Amino acid sequence: MAQMYPSRLDQNTSSPAEKRLFPVLQAHLSDDYTVFHGPALQVTRKSGGVDDREIDFLIAHPIFGLLAIEVKGGQITIDGRGKQWLQNGRSLKKSPVQQVKQAAYDLHDYLRNEPDTSRFSYPTWYAVCFPDVDVTGDLAPDAPREIILDKRDVTASSVTSAIEAIYKHYQ
Repeated sequence: MAQMYPSRLDQNTSSPAEKRLFPVLQAHLSDDYTVFHGPALQVTRKSGGVDDREIDFLIAHPIFGLLAIEVKGGQITIDGRGKQWLQNGRSLKKSPVQQVKQAAYDLHDYLRNEPDTSRFSYPTWYAVCFPDVDVTGDLAPDAPREIILDKRDVTASSVTSAIEAIYKHYQ
C-alpha cells in the first residue's frame, strides 16, 4: 500500500475525480510509492512577482522519480482547430498538459535550487488523468496517449501498470 500525504483525503476536496483516484492509488500502489495529494508551490517570476502552482497528485518512487499528475473529471475533449480543452463542454483556462508540465518543471527547479535539497537528482515527469473517459489515441502533439491515465487505467487491476508505463515512456 502506498504511503499517502495526507494519510486521508481532505474533506474539503471538491473534485469527485480526485476523490475517486485517491483510494485507488493508496490501496493499489505498492509501498515503494509515496503519493502526495495537492502539494502547492509558489514560484518567483523572473519579471518579479509570484505564481502559485498546485499538483493534484505527486507520486514519488525511489527508482523511477517523481510523477506529477493533473486530474480532470467529467467529459474531456479538445477542439483540434483551436487547441482548446473542454471539460463538460466548458472551456478550460489552460491545457491540463501545460498546467501539469509547468508545475512539474517548477517543482524540479525548486528542489534543485533549495539549499536543503540541492543534491536532488530524481527525474521529474508529468501526466494527466481523465478518469471518466476512454482515451484511444493521442489527444494533441503534447498529449500522447502514453502520458494519459483514463478510466480503464484507474482501476485496482490497472493503476500500477499504467503508472509504470508512464515512467517507462519518459525513460
